[in-house]
Amino acid sequence: MLIKHIEIEEINLPQSQNRIVVKILSCGICISEVKVYQQEQSHYFKPSIALGYEYVGTTVNRYKNGYFKKRDRIAIVHAVNCGYCNYCQRGLLKLYKNKQRLSNEGFDQYFSMDTESANQSLIKLSENISPNESTFLEPIACCIESINLSKNAILN
Repeated sequence: MLIKHIEIEEINLPQSQNRIVVKILSCGICISEVKVYQQEQSHYFKPSIALGYEYVGTTVNRYKNGYFKKRDRIAIVHAVNCGYCNYCQRGLLKLYKNKQRLSNEGFDQYFSMDTESANQSLIKLSENISPNESTFLEPIACCIESINLSKNAILN
């Protein structure tokens, strides 16, 4: 990947009974992605990577033993903690260093994810919020978390 260089390529989605396929409806652009484009890397991403992680979509299939049904609207939680380590058990998620980035494919037309990851990182959305509005869920959550952390810091 080069600075200010974007490539478009065609890929095939892995298909199986144990994967969910999602059609992307809308994707936001994060400052981390702008930095990758302008500077070739950011604190989250190193080249070469498919960008787009603040996205929403519609499920295309119903996978075996899955929570999601066909045509459910979903948003993705792009980084997931293990839930088992000392930091996770104590709620110190910011200290957790081994976050798994499950999907950075929001600029694709479709993405595919295994069922275990889907159950951890997909959130079913209401039909009352538009796909474009839904892309702001992650940035708004970051703002709310920052406000709560600053309140706690002031009170302690």
